[in-house]
Amino acid sequence: MLDDGISQDNSMNTLNRFVALGMLLAAGAAQAFVVNDIGDASDANPGDGFCDIPVGGPPRCTLRAAIEEANAFGGGHLIEFSVGLFTITPVTPLPTISSVVTIDATTAPGYNTGASSVLDATPLVRLDGSSLGGTTADGLRVASTAAVTIRGLAIFNFPDNGIEIVNSSTVELDSNWIGVRHDGAAGGNGGSGVYVSNCDRCVVGTDVVTSPTIGISGRGNLISNNAEDGIYVQLGADGQIAGNYIGTNPAGGSAFGNSRHGIQLVGPDNFLGIIAGTASGPITSPNYIEYNAGDGIRTTTGTQRIHVNEIFANGGNGISLNGGSSEVGDSVAGRRNLIAANAGHGIHVGNLATSSGNVIEENWIYQNQQRGVQVSAGSNNSVVFNQIFDNDNDAVYLADEDNTVQGNEIGFLNGSLVGNGANGIVVAAGGNLLQGNRIGGMADDGIDVVSGVTSTITGNSVGAQQDGSVFGNAGVGIRVRAAAVNTQILDNVIGDNSDGVLLEGATNDVCGNLIGLGSSNENIGNAIEGIRVLGGANVIGDEGAGCTGNHIGFNASDGIQVHGDNNTIRDNTIGGQRFVDLGNGRGGVLLTDGASLNDVSDNVVWNNDDGIRVGSTAGTGNRLEDNNFGGHADLAIDLNDDGDTPNDAGDVDSGPNNMQNYPVISQVDDVGGQLSVTYFVDSGTGQSTYPLQVDFYYNSQDFREGYRIHVDSYNVAPGSNRTITIDPPFDNGYLMAMVIDADGNSSEIGVQQAFTITPPPDELFKDRFEMP
Repeated sequence: MLDDGISQDNSMNTLNRFVALGMLLAAGAAQAFVVNDIGDASDANPGDGFCDIPVGGPPRCTLRAAIEEANAFGGGHLIEFSVGLFTITPVTPLPTISSVVTIDATTAPGYNTGASSVLDATPLVRLDGSSLGGTTADGLRVASTAAVTIRGLAIFNFPDNGIEIVNSSTVELDSNWIGVRHDGAAGGNGGSGVYVSNCDRCVVGTDVVTSPTIGISGRGNLISNNAEDGIYVQLGADGQIAGNYIGTNPAGGSAFGNSRHGIQLVGPDNFLGIIAGTASGPITSPNYIEYNAGDGIRTTTGTQRIHVNEIFANGGNGISLNGGSSEVGDSVAGRRNLIAANAGHGIHVGNLATSSGNVIEENWIYQNQQRGVQVSAGSNNSVVFNQIFDNDNDAVYLADEDNTVQGNEIGFLNGSLVGNGANGIVVAAGGNLLQGNRIGGMADDGIDVVSGVTSTITGNSVGAQQDGSVFGNAGVGIRVRAAAVNTQILDNVIGDNSDGVLLEGATNDVCGNLIGLGSSNENIGNAIEGIRVLGGANVIGDEGAGCTGNHIGFNASDGIQVHGDNNTIRDNTIGGQRFVDLGNGRGGVLLTDGASLNDVSDNVVWNNDDGIRVGSTAGTGNRLEDNNFGGHADLAIDLNDDGDTPNDAGDVDSGPNNMQNYPVISQVDDVGGQLSVTYFVDSGTGQSTYPLQVDFYYNSQDFREGYRIHVDSYNVAPGSNRTITIDPPFDNGYLMAMVIDADGNSSEIGVQQAFTITPPPDELFKDRFEMP
């Protein structure tokens, strides 16, 4: 045999390879395959442990050959790169990755390994899919494996997804540009940037390190310009998406959005912006999700954790939240999401399916072109402790029942008034709780209850707060529309709005509120009415029925204006108290526009015009009983709103409350330290329903004020004198009287009669405080 030396060298190389392969197989060692060829040829002999394409000469390793060898050889391998600044342009799809492997293009010479952000780490190894035909080829595909890492590549112009992961676990993608060329130009893939189907514990972006200290590893990915979603995830559990730039260009700017959503989560149990599983608790790494054509984030299933992301200027909603028991934001400091300038709503809950039990907490939601938060379908959702401001429409809209909106700063940024473009909170379903919110600067109403049964509005500051600071809304403080029933308005501070409260509907309760004044009587008056009542059967204070009275003062018009029927107004302080000027600009209460059968009783009424006005258009049967009047510039009660109305003979005139004649006190005598009072009522049985209730009021001075000291029943022939005995509270003063017929028609308070009595010798005082 002729020995030329060449055959001996080849034989020796072959022998060395078999020896090395045997050692690797025996040791079970991982192999490092170094890509040193920019071509796309296949491996000569997949499974032999050597990445070498069949071209002769020194070993040449392409990316395709390295993947083939890793798949065939098995084990956990590393694919590195010894050349940089090159583009791989496959003409057939690259092999599916089916074994444990790390593809690390950050090993290419010249890669900026010191960069902390993917935007500063331009990939030097590029996969360009522009030479592939059809619509199904992905940039890289991972299937039926675990523990795969893909790092540092630019993947662009592929017909389908940039990277697809199916039926796998613990796959990690980091430091990649997907849909963006290495030169920063657009190079979108035909599907999603990253497509994940049934992958447990997969990581797209940054991860956690625990040694030498706990912190963040990785740079995140840049995922933009793709024809579908930036990231699409279905099925799987505990997926983690953190530290990525989704929809931006390499400078972090605009015009590189994905054509559908930034992130779409079809499977449950994903973590966005929060890295789970450290011993000291979660670590955060925000995603920047911007300029995508659809939603920034869309979920179709629940139990998602969405923290510390910046979601900006997307063409749909910032977040479409569907499914239950997800978290958007967190009570822990620094975990809020910034959700701003999106063309839809900031957050839309239940726009695709009924979605319940979600928590939206401590986010900044601002400058969105629709609403800040809309709940379309679902219950037991909580919108709590967010700052929601400068949105073009309402701050919060509730279209379904039994949700909570609590502790939010609506219209404020760090305490500074900004407002929103429409209403603060709109309630369009029943059973919702609005508690402890501060609402100011709205272009429309602070709270607008459109419909629903038994929503509760409690402890809110609407246009003002207890210390007297004001931040008014342009519309009504709290509006309850005709379709809303049994709304509970409790213990709120309502000031510096147009009307404080507007009740258009029926059977609502207004209890314990400060309307137009602060807790120490600060002037925070509303620009028109304190409360305007258009509907019927509402309760505005009634302590006997468990509804604490309201304090209503400093409103520019009336304290309460009533247009409806069968309303109860009891136990309120309307205007000031003796020697304290808190009066409303006009009357305490105005009944008008056909208002009938209303009960205005047991109130303290001190105002700058009449105490109670029963306007010329008011109806009948309005009961005005046992109110404490004082400090008015005009009458305590004014029928027809035209000043004193003298009695007419037989009471035959008509008008509000049938223009009920008041009693005429004809004689007052001192009889043994008591008053003997003779009076009559000139009102026939055709004009008044008998028996008549006659209330006697006491006043210490010749003012238009007084409080009730005695009640009598007048059931004699009309115009007949009746003499009674009254024990007055003081030795002198003025006595007045009014009539309430059996149908509730109440008169004005009649002309005052001065009196003086001499108490019996054994009585030191006549002040109702002295014990016998």
